[in-house]
Amino acid sequence: MLILYNFILDNLIKIRYTTTCKAKTFTGGVYMLREDSGDTKLDEFVRLSVLYDFYGELLNDRKKQIFEDYFLNDFSLSEIANELGISRQGVHDIVKRTSKELWDYEERLSLVKKFTEVKEKVGNIKKYCNEVKKSLDFTKIQAIETLADDILKEL
Repeated sequence: MLILYNFILDNLIKIRYTTTCKAKTFTGGVYMLREDSGDTKLDEFVRLSVLYDFYGELLNDRKKQIFEDYFLNDFSLSEIANELGISRQGVHDIVKRTSKELWDYEERLSLVKKFTEVKEKVGNIKKYCNEVKKSLDFTKIQAIETLADDILKEL
């Protein structure tokens, strides 16, 4: 099965990217989500996981530990609070501040947006190459050159 990165396949189904954490090693995963599912909490979790993959190293160690425990290791606020010797509310505040900080990084740097756009263009190049192989269509070759130029300009 061909899987694209965070794109709408049709009007109802999207492909989403998420991460998991096992012994401090992050791996990517993909799952499909129906557009009409209304699962905004899951959407938010996925978005924050992707933002963490891009900007996590910009956080201090304490924020990274709490974010990983809460979002990636699925610990409760109480479990994290007991482990760190702080209040549950303190953990909640750190999670909220860290989430806002990740969103702020994306707003300023737009790395996730740029990555998604480049990935889409490369996918189109691959599609056009396959079409050109089947029938020599010079308009497709021009489209490939244009996409390649766009990617090079962005990099």
